[in-house]
Amino acid sequence: MRIGEIAALTIGDVRDLDGRAVSVINLSRHQTKGSKSRRVFISAELQKLLNQYLATISDLSDSRAFIRSSRTGSHFSNVSLSLRFKAIYAQAGIKTSSHSGRRTFATRLNAAGIGMRTIQNALGHANIQTTALYCDVSDDQLANAVNVI
Repeated sequence: MRIGEIAALTIGDVRDLDGRAVSVINLSRHQTKGSKSRRVFISAELQKLLNQYLATISDLSDSRAFIRSSRTGSHFSNVSLSLRFKAIYAQAGIKTSSHSGRRTFATRLNAAGIGMRTIQNALGHANIQTTALYCDVSDDQLANAVNVI
Protein backbone atom coordinates (compact mmCIF):
# COMPACT_ATOMS: atom_id res chain seq x y z
CA MET A 1 0.00 0.00 0.00
CA ARG A 2 1.06 3.57 -0.56
CA ILE A 3 1.78 5.72 2.49
CA GLY A 4 -1.31 7.83 1.77
CA GLU A 5 -3.49 4.71 1.61
CA ILE A 6 -2.17 3.52 4.96
CA ALA A 7 -2.70 6.97 6.47
CA ALA A 8 -6.31 7.01 5.24
CA LEU A 9 -7.27 3.64 6.76
CA THR A 10 -10.03 3.48 9.35
CA ILE A 11 -10.75 0.76 11.90
CA GLY A 12 -13.71 -0.29 9.73
CA ASP A 13 -11.38 -0.83 6.76
CA VAL A 14 -9.29 -3.46 8.54
CA ARG A 15 -11.81 -5.10 10.89
CA ASP A 16 -14.66 -7.43 9.94
CA LEU A 17 -18.03 -7.78 11.68
CA ASP A 18 -16.55 -10.35 14.10
CA GLY A 19 -13.87 -7.88 15.23
CA ARG A 20 -11.05 -9.74 13.48
CA ALA A 21 -8.70 -8.47 10.80
CA VAL A 22 -10.02 -8.72 7.26
CA SER A 23 -8.30 -10.76 4.55
CA VAL A 24 -9.01 -8.06 1.95
CA ILE A 25 -8.98 -4.31 2.49
CA ASN A 26 -11.35 -2.53 0.11
CA LEU A 27 -9.98 0.94 -0.53
CA SER A 28 -12.46 3.53 -1.77
CA ARG A 29 -11.52 5.87 -4.59
CA HIS A 30 -11.09 8.62 -1.98
CA GLN A 31 -8.33 6.63 -0.26
CA THR A 32 -6.22 5.89 -3.33
CA LYS A 33 -3.95 7.69 -5.73
CA GLY A 34 -5.76 8.26 -9.01
CA SER A 35 -9.22 8.09 -7.43
CA LYS A 36 -9.73 4.43 -8.41
CA SER A 37 -10.98 2.00 -5.79
CA ARG A 38 -8.97 -1.20 -5.33
CA ARG A 39 -8.62 -4.28 -3.18
CA VAL A 40 -5.55 -5.06 -1.10
CA PHE A 41 -5.12 -8.71 -0.12
CA ILE A 42 -3.67 -9.31 3.34
CA SER A 43 -1.35 -12.22 4.12
CA ALA A 44 -2.15 -14.59 6.97
CA GLU A 45 0.93 -13.33 8.86
CA LEU A 46 -0.15 -9.71 8.55
CA GLN A 47 -3.68 -10.65 9.65
CA LYS A 48 -2.20 -12.08 12.87
CA LEU A 49 -0.29 -8.86 13.49
CA LEU A 50 -3.35 -6.74 12.73
CA ASN A 51 -5.40 -8.81 15.20
CA GLN A 52 -2.78 -8.21 17.88
CA TYR A 53 -2.84 -4.48 17.14
CA LEU A 54 -6.66 -4.33 17.14
CA ALA A 55 -6.62 -5.93 20.60
CA THR A 56 -4.59 -2.96 21.92
CA ILE A 57 -6.86 -0.20 20.60
CA SER A 58 -9.29 1.19 23.13
CA ASP A 59 -11.68 3.03 20.76
CA LEU A 60 -12.74 0.61 18.04
CA SER A 61 -15.27 2.87 16.32
CA ASP A 62 -15.30 1.97 12.61
CA SER A 63 -14.82 5.60 11.55
CA ARG A 64 -11.70 6.18 13.71
CA ALA A 65 -8.29 6.35 12.08
CA PHE A 66 -6.57 2.96 12.14
CA ILE A 67 -3.15 4.51 12.68
CA ARG A 68 -3.66 7.72 14.57
CA SER A 69 -1.76 10.40 16.34
CA SER A 70 -1.65 10.00 20.12
CA ARG A 71 -1.74 13.79 20.36
CA THR A 72 -4.77 14.52 18.15
CA GLY A 73 -6.42 11.10 17.86
CA SER A 74 -6.86 11.63 14.12
CA HIS A 75 -5.21 10.37 10.94
CA PHE A 76 -1.53 11.11 10.33
CA SER A 77 -0.74 13.18 7.27
CA ASN A 78 1.16 11.40 4.50
CA VAL A 79 4.32 13.33 5.38
CA SER A 80 4.07 12.61 9.12
CA LEU A 81 3.48 8.90 8.56
CA SER A 82 6.31 8.76 6.05
CA LEU A 83 8.66 10.32 8.62
CA ARG A 84 7.51 7.76 11.20
CA PHE A 85 8.34 4.91 8.82
CA LYS A 86 11.73 6.47 8.11
CA ALA A 87 12.41 6.67 11.87
CA ILE A 88 11.46 3.00 12.31
CA TYR A 89 13.83 2.03 9.49
CA ALA A 90 16.59 4.15 11.06
CA GLN A 91 16.10 2.43 14.45
CA ALA A 92 16.55 -0.89 12.63
CA GLY A 93 19.77 0.41 11.08
CA ILE A 94 18.26 0.72 7.60
CA LYS A 95 18.95 3.95 5.75
CA THR A 96 16.06 4.25 3.30
CA SER A 97 12.68 5.84 2.61
CA SER A 98 9.15 4.68 3.35
CA HIS A 99 8.60 4.14 -0.37
CA SER A 100 11.40 1.58 -0.65
CA GLY A 101 9.14 -1.02 0.98
CA ARG A 102 6.92 -0.94 -2.11
CA ARG A 103 9.94 -1.38 -4.37
CA THR A 104 11.22 -4.30 -2.29
CA PHE A 105 7.76 -5.90 -2.32
CA ALA A 106 7.60 -5.66 -6.13
CA THR A 107 11.16 -6.94 -6.59
CA ARG A 108 10.59 -9.95 -4.31
CA LEU A 109 7.32 -10.86 -6.04
CA ASN A 110 9.10 -10.65 -9.40
CA ALA A 111 11.99 -12.80 -8.15
CA ALA A 112 9.46 -15.39 -6.94
CA GLY A 113 8.11 -15.66 -10.48
CA ILE A 114 4.90 -13.69 -9.96
CA GLY A 115 3.71 -12.17 -13.24
CA MET A 116 4.09 -8.48 -13.93
CA ARG A 117 0.30 -7.93 -14.32
CA THR A 118 -0.28 -9.45 -10.87
CA ILE A 119 2.41 -7.22 -9.37
CA GLN A 120 0.87 -4.22 -11.17
CA ASN A 121 -2.51 -4.93 -9.57
CA ALA A 122 -0.98 -5.56 -6.15
CA LEU A 123 0.73 -2.16 -6.26
CA GLY A 124 -2.29 -0.38 -7.71
CA HIS A 125 -0.41 0.95 -10.72
CA ALA A 126 -2.40 2.16 -13.72
CA ASN A 127 0.55 1.58 -16.06
CA ILE A 128 2.56 -1.65 -16.22
CA GLN A 129 5.66 0.34 -17.23
CA THR A 130 5.64 1.95 -13.77
CA THR A 131 5.53 -1.52 -12.21
CA ALA A 132 8.47 -2.67 -14.32
CA LEU A 133 10.54 0.24 -12.97
CA TYR A 134 9.88 -1.01 -9.43
CA CYS A 135 11.22 -4.51 -10.12
CA ASP A 136 14.98 -4.79 -9.87
CA VAL A 137 16.54 -7.86 -11.48
CA SER A 138 19.38 -9.73 -9.79
CA ASP A 139 22.30 -11.52 -11.45
CA ASP A 140 20.87 -14.83 -10.19
CA GLN A 141 17.60 -14.11 -11.99
CA LEU A 142 19.48 -13.32 -15.21
CA ALA A 143 21.56 -16.50 -14.92
CA ASN A 144 18.45 -18.58 -14.25
CA ALA A 145 16.67 -16.97 -17.21
CA VAL A 146 19.32 -17.93 -19.75
CA ASN A 147 19.55 -21.45 -18.33
CA VAL A 148 15.83 -22.06 -18.83
CA ILE A 149 16.31 -22.44 -22.58
